[in-house]
Amino acid sequence: MGVSVGDLVCLYRRKNKGFGLVLEKVDDLPHKAGLSHQEIMGYIKTKPDWKDLHEFKKARIDQSRAPELAGIYFAYHTSWAAKEKKSFVKIRWFKQPSAWESPTREVEAWYPVDWIRKV
Repeated sequence: MGVSVGDLVCLYRRKNKGFGLVLEKVDDLPHKAGLSHQEIMGYIKTKPDWKDLHEFKKARIDQSRAPELAGIYFAYHTSWAAKEKKSFVKIRWFKQPSAWESPTREVEAWYPVDWIRKV
């Protein structure tokens, strides 16, 4: 029942769900990028200022095995994510979903798997 490359999907919780095609899937993004969730969350809990957090993220991304994936991981885990998200998919949107009230601008973007559903 999981999502696979080639599936047609939507962001089911959005007002306008969108419609897109899964181009890539990564099941264990932190492992593939060479990141440690415990290290990242431990550092964030020290409540660093913006500049220190930015330098920490940049250093980890530069040292990672897959910088693009590391950047995606940090985008979802350095501010508001309550639980770790490991599985991500890259979606090519034919009809962009909404972000609040207006459509998103991205034609292709990465999302956690638990945010999407097959259509």
